[in-house]
Amino acid sequence: MRNSVQPGNVIEVAAADAAVVPGQVVVIGAILAVANGSAAAGESYNATRGGVFELPKVGGAAFTQGQPLYWDASAGAFAGTGAPAAGDITGAAVAWGDAVSGATSALVLLPGLLGTVVA
Repeated sequence: MRNSVQPGNVIEVAAADAAVVPGQVVVIGAILAVANGSAAAGESYNATRGGVFELPKVGGAAFTQGQPLYWDASAGAFAGTGAPAAGDITGAAVAWGDAVSGATSALVLLPGLLGTVVA
């Protein structure tokens, strides 16, 4: 194809107001991605939009494989139950495996889909 630019699984963005570290979940509009490297505020970095990652989860939450998850913006972690609040991202993550309530992280599939930002 002559008009193809790239597969689209990696996106280049600028760190907004704060520094970014590798492995950090980043929100780009309604896109959830994981930073591939470090960047100071205002610097560019690459983030991967799709794949399975070990990511932070809300304390006390338990997930089952295939369960839809949402990004809890205030907690900076994934949740699976409860009502999403303003600024949370829904529809862009799924539990890759079971996670017990005492765990601080979980295997999360980011399928590269555009999520919905809760108003």
